[in-house]
Amino acid sequence: MYTVLAHPLTADGVETEGENYATESEALAELVNWLIAESWTAEPDPAGGLIAVEDGVSVYRLTIEIR
Repeated sequence: MYTVLAHPLTADGVETEGENYATESEALAELVNWLIAESWTAEPDPAGGLIAVEDGVSVYRLTIEIR
């Protein structure tokens, strides 16, 4: 199973965990949906995953975790 996680990078952020998905492709689609729904842009994170950016501020580190 694959889960999308959002790790806050700002003091007012909330650690968020998405649903469980059977495939990595489904989890990636959910990650993209989060970006679109929140109107975030994304930058690659050297540690893995993506950095969600809102109005020029890095707000979340988005990752897909295997469970």
